[in-house]
Amino acid sequence: MRFRSGVLMATVALAIAGVTGAAAEEKRKLRLGTDGTYAPFNYTDPSGELVGFEPDIIADLCPRIGVECEWVIQNFDGIIPALNEGRFDAVMASLSITDERAKAVDFSLPYYAGPTRFIASAETDLGKLQAGKGTTILLGTMSDEDKAVLEEVSTAFANATVGVVRASTHAKFFEETFPGLSVKIYDKGENMLLDLVAGRIDAAVDGAGSTLNFIGEQKKAGKDFVAVGPALKGGALGKGIAFAFRKGEDTDLREKVNEAIRDATTDGTLGSLSVKWIGVDGSISDNVNK
Repeated sequence: MRFRSGVLMATVALAIAGVTGAAAEEKRKLRLGTDGTYAPFNYTDPSGELVGFEPDIIADLCPRIGVECEWVIQNFDGIIPALNEGRFDAVMASLSITDERAKAVDFSLPYYAGPTRFIASAETDLGKLQAGKGTTILLGTMSDEDKAVLEEVSTAFANATVGVVRASTHAKFFEETFPGLSVKIYDKGENMLLDLVAGRIDAAVDGAGSTLNFIGEQKKAGKDFVAVGPALKGGALGKGIAFAFRKGEDTDLREKVNEAIRDATTDGTLGSLSVKWIGVDGSISDNVNK
């Protein structure tokens, strides 16, 4: 009987282990919230597949972490509330790190940092703006010369309507830096850019990657749009873009993501993917020391 009991106990133990293992395997699925409308970071191609810089990062990072990843599409302006309601496990939607957002979510290490730009038709007066051309202004540490450039930009945009995306760092930046100027708020970046092409707004504020992608696509269509004014970084625009997790939760998973970001920075993966999709190396070398 002892032998049979031992076999039975071993069988039960193995069965329990199997169930536990299956449950553990099920928990290894990582659901990622994104908006799917922000080329070249994440967007839906004609076949309905989500493509771009961030899906390519996920294709590399998830095997490093040892999880199976799936996307959940969510409008950007509600993406942090949806995360905190549990609709997905993390956000990966070109979400900039800011102090205000950090009160609501925990960020991973940033996987990309690039500037913000103004876009206008090259055929308009705004498209010919020379103020700040070829320069980068760090909003958190502006010199008097930088402030003078932004004043010149503000004057040039005095009679213009500028598009920004709701709940984005670009909207926050525009509100703080150019409070007297006319702004139109959009739920999606693609709708903002469609209105820019149609002439329903005079300019738009967007990230450098999206700006370069948009300018290239419009050039193929025979239309000439340009980035105007200085490139802008820091301050209300944040400290780079990162994954966001629910506050105080999933700390082990967040550290695994951080480790994968460090490794992908060290071996050049993030740099090469950002060059592929955005045209610049936006990887952050300091990540390897954090």
